[in-house]
Amino acid sequence: MQKFAISYTKSLNVWSGSVRHVFQGSYQIRLVDSNEYLSQLCRYIHLNPVKGHLAKAPELWPHSDFAEWISSNTSRNTPAVRLRELLFESADDYRDFVLAGLDDPDKISDFSLGKSSDFSLGSNSGRNQISLEPTRVAVGVIKNEGKYLICQRKRGGRYELKWEFPGGKLEKGESTEDCLRRELQEELSIRIHSIDRVETHDAYYEDGGMFSVAYCFVAGYDGDPQNNVFEQIRWVTVSELKEMDVLDGNKAFIANLTI
Repeated sequence: MQKFAISYTKSLNVWSGSVRHVFQGSYQIRLVDSNEYLSQLCRYIHLNPVKGHLAKAPELWPHSDFAEWISSNTSRNTPAVRLRELLFESADDYRDFVLAGLDDPDKISDFSLGKSSDFSLGSNSGRNQISLEPTRVAVGVIKNEGKYLICQRKRGGRYELKWEFPGGKLEKGESTEDCLRRELQEELSIRIHSIDRVETHDAYYEDGGMFSVAYCFVAGYDGDPQNNVFEQIRWVTVSELKEMDVLDGNKAFIANLTI
């Protein structure tokens, strides 16, 4: 980051024909731990040009994406529109939320990246309540005679016909192992003996957010796997698995899977 800051400052000074600092202080890292804080942070960014007397309104600053955030064109599939749709019910709600901050410019200048409570302008109406915590998932990596059990999602459902490992979301108060036992009993009618080891990978889906997936290597089980909920189930080798149309979130794990 320091290398970038120095390079950017030099380029800006050449462009403007001046010699001066661009950044006021050192960089700080703060966890955005709630949708409340994220909403306030987005508004702070969009109002910065107005606060700095660079534009009379946020949409008039040429380097801002504020116009995308408040666009009524719902067909636009851009990161700005997707984030706004996660946080707010409509473009008008976000516009009202941002413009409410103009009523108290003193509080805008006091905004701190430390706590969301430091910046509390405007109303909460129209905001969607989403969790920025990852959804925890447990899946079973089941191996038998050199082949892995893989399952295909139902036709017509979410991510239809994509291949995945069996398993599902942890319920409230449930451990990873308890979740896996329940899911494999429901989906495949098998009872696992134990879990040999667990590898955890994070995966992000634009329509679902962040998932923390625990890949549980199953050490033995009772019963023959039955297809209770999938389009089909199949035993495949590692090389076959790497050629299949799997969920995007599984690809990194599968790429490193060995015989």
